[in-house]
Amino acid sequence: MAAGVLLSLIVLRPGQDGSGSASPTQQVTAPHLHALPGTMAGEPVTTAAAGIGSVAYGTLNGDVYLSSGHSEPRRLTGLKGRVVKLAFAPGGRWLAAASVNELAVMDTAHPSAPVVQRPVRTSIALGAGLVRPNQLAIDRTGRLVALQTDSVGVYDVHGNGSPHWLDDTPACEAGARDLAFVGSELITALDSCAIIWNAATLRMERQVQFPGTGISLVGHDRILYGSFTHALLLDYRRTSPLPSAAAAPGQPHPVLSGIIADKTISTWHSPIQPVADDGRIAAVLQGTRLFFWEPTAHRILAVVPLPFPAFCPNTTKPRLPAAFTTSFSPDHKRVLISGYCPPPNMDGDTDEGQRRATYRHWEVDYPSR
Repeated sequence: MAAGVLLSLIVLRPGQDGSGSASPTQQVTAPHLHALPGTMAGEPVTTAAAGIGSVAYGTLNGDVYLSSGHSEPRRLTGLKGRVVKLAFAPGGRWLAAASVNELAVMDTAHPSAPVVQRPVRTSIALGAGLVRPNQLAIDRTGRLVALQTDSVGVYDVHGNGSPHWLDDTPACEAGARDLAFVGSELITALDSCAIIWNAATLRMERQVQFPGTGISLVGHDRILYGSFTHALLLDYRRTSPLPSAAAAPGQPHPVLSGIIADKTISTWHSPIQPVADDGRIAAVLQGTRLFFWEPTAHRILAVVPLPFPAFCPNTTKPRLPAAFTTSFSPDHKRVLISGYCPPPNMDGDTDEGQRRATYRHWEVDYPSR
């Protein structure tokens, strides 16, 4: 394990200065983790997503459950194969789920309504079920679903199930780190750039290059971007248009974006994983620590340790770092975090390996001032 000295690990208060004084109304309390169920009907929960006052669960055998408030989880549908991704629409009504074989869209406002299901496709003939979907997003209407397999395909669930494949961009060859429908746009955030697409025409409109290679996430009208040493906020609204793109009617041409905030989080030699951004506070993971960061004050508000090993148990070396996935609720009130480790000395992609893998899920309230 690489060693380092974490910076600003104490809980800080907005408005605090060198004297240590702060107004009581500005105090931020470090949020507490709340463990979520690890099984549903005896099946391991492989992924979870935060809705508005609800949580969706996907299981190893392909079932999708929804829990609202204090009610018992309700099974919504079943997919072929384990559920690998869940995503709520921006308004929180529609829920998309994906396995390696199937894609499903559910109306959580009417849980008894028919579920739309489509086969998962790949852009080239790789064979069904061989490529695990990496990213998933659904638009506010519940009609368009973006899913990354070998490429990013956009499914119109009112159509015949054949996706529209987004054009490859040589400058951004790596797979998407995040997909998000924001208003009338679809944004793909990759390792080295973000691309803004017109969601109606699926034509590329703008792109912004990142200052290096890292992990990116679509935040509140900006990109939250992490490298091994920094977390950055990038304004994707101010980007150079492609030669084929025109400025919106009545709007000036956008210009090249710059870094609007930066903060060294840690000297650990471990990548900083973006988690969430509500426009005020950004959250990132490094190792097994969840940092809540206030960009305007350039300070860490709170640090929450995750009760999960930083490296997965194994007798072989080098040991694999634990994998974490996250989900930010559409109302920006809660973050879900899932930790995963394959079984020791076993292929985690086999049926037996999946059943013996370690999954943990937590929920944490997002800080507010």
